Amino acid sequence: MEKKSKHRGGTLPLLAMAAAFACAANGAHAQERSLWSPVQPAKPAVGPLEEPIELELDIPRLPPGFQETPAIEPDALLQFLIDGYTGITYQDNVFRADSNKDSDFLWIGSPRLRLIYDGPRVDAEAGLEVEVGRYFDLTEGDYEDFGVSASGVWEGPEDDFARLRGAVGRRHQGIGADISNPERQAAEVTEFWEGWLRFDAESRFENFGAAPDIRARFLDFENADRRNGTEIDNQVKDRVELDGAVRLSYPAGAVWQAVIDPAANARLYRQEDGGTGDFDRDSYGFEPRAGVRYRNESARIDAVLTAGVAHQNYQDSRFDSITAFSMLGALDWYFLNDTRLDLDIERGIDETTLEGAAGVITTRGRVRLVRTFDEFISVGVSGEAETREFEVNRALQAERTDDVFRLGLEANYLFSDIGFAGVQFGYVYRDSTDATVRFDAFEASARVGARF
Repeated sequence: MEKKSKHRGGTLPLLAMAAAFACAANGAHAQERSLWSPVQPAKPAVGPLEEPIELELDIPRLPPGFQETPAIEPDALLQFLIDGYTGITYQDNVFRADSNKDSDFLWIGSPRLRLIYDGPRVDAEAGLEVEVGRYFDLTEGDYEDFGVSASGVWEGPEDDFARLRGAVGRRHQGIGADISNPERQAAEVTEFWEGWLRFDAESRFENFGAAPDIRARFLDFENADRRNGTEIDNQVKDRVELDGAVRLSYPAGAVWQAVIDPAANARLYRQEDGGTGDFDRDSYGFEPRAGVRYRNESARIDAVLTAGVAHQNYQDSRFDSITAFSMLGALDWYFLNDTRLDLDIERGIDETTLEGAAGVITTRGRVRLVRTFDEFISVGVSGEAETREFEVNRALQAERTDDVFRLGLEANYLFSDIGFAGVQFGYVYRDSTDATVRFDAFEASARVGARF
């Protein structure tokens, strides 16, 4: 695990829309795709053979450079920041329907307050963020999200550090995040509470390195009405997720390291599945991996690739245990002085509340390329491909596999370090062996932001 710079925003911004909600909570080493949450935000089902999917791509809501915390004056220990953005988004398929699509414009406003302490060895930050969304016509999709966060990091000698972070907030799941059949969609947004706490650290002992990572997360959903008049029992998705891992490393050369990543997890649901079958979804798992890391600071390259096995055992005897090949790879490369390439690949076992399914084996690849011109203009492109194989109880004879593809474009202009303007475009297509969940959707947005 790499130590983060103290001037890159120690607290992860809450409830950020464009961090894509797209990374799987793969054991204890889920990539931090959401700017708010360190693990995969819930993608719960809302009925038989349903599994939601989000449109948002891995495009940060704030452009490169604007995300970084400005350097504090030499004699100042405290800094108070106010920032945020507002914008208009056009969505051609608000409810993710396979046919008879509904389009609309969405206004979004999101202010954020941050208090930052920058000490000689200890940094700390606290934040409050609100996000409000209003559709022009489809007002049943309106929402208000908010959350608070805090973090603290101790910086030791060399690259040693210890960091504690946490957040809690109320978020929402859009009406169109579930299925293409309007009769089975929710008639209102689904609100839920999410909170998480994470401790991670890194230290070296002679030639050996150790980096523990401990995480806890809870989800608490409210029920919602369907369009057909029935009620969606979302309590079946309430749960606590616990993850623990440690990365052990040993140098194998000037820029190479051998790494071992043992991890374990627990998934504890509030109640049994309220649907047909009353499945007990509590489970426990482990995910040992081993591999190599390449870190060349002069070439500005940091890459890691590990592989192993993921195993999840479920309390309900009607669910078979899942064992799958596990993999995690990442590349972070700055080249030509102004271009950044991010590449991620992963495979593992995810959570699902698809009725009758124990879990889902997810394989995902993602790439993002951003080019900066004169430190004020940035242009980026991103793409993602994902396969989700649902491990369904064989007696139900309802096997399902989804293939999801996403593309995104972004362009931003930075007004010094106090403001920005940008445009973003996103497209998502989902194919599935279940024809009722197929859809494609496009969105385009224009945003402006400021910081004081």
